[in-house]
Amino acid sequence: MANGFAKKAPCCGSIAIASPDFEALHRGEVLPDVAKSLAMVKEADHLIFIYSVWWFGQPAILKGWIDRVFSNGFAYYEDEKGFTPYLTGKSATIFITLGTPEQVLAQNDMELDHFMRGMTLGTLGLVGIYPTKIVPFYAIPKSSDEERRMMLESVTI
Repeated sequence: MANGFAKKAPCCGSIAIASPDFEALHRGEVLPDVAKSLAMVKEADHLIFIYSVWWFGQPAILKGWIDRVFSNGFAYYEDEKGFTPYLTGKSATIFITLGTPEQVLAQNDMELDHFMRGMTLGTLGLVGIYPTKIVPFYAIPKSSDEERRMMLESVTI
């Protein structure tokens, strides 16, 4: 599609962001790092994700990992009859850090659930991972070392 667009709009140019590793997925190849992740996800009863929220979503590197690992045939199956999740019976905890204080989000009518739905429902829920617990840590850049230590001590699984 991008190549077709580039031909119709030669003034605009394009940037190809697909890597050979990502293209391997479409050829049915399983790269060693993906194979290791597949085995770990398959074995796990509970998945733990730890990441910083960037622009109200997960970092691109995590999204790329999800795209490569939570693939059709492993995490789910999709055909003309519909969508079948394959990772049922698993649960997850998501630890996230945010730069924004919780009260600033609240003042702007932004609830944690609003920007976590893509991960909790659109990714984990669709492949059968439920329940999902979200543990947020707010205002990290403005937190003191002592506040960060207390945050870490509060972590339970």
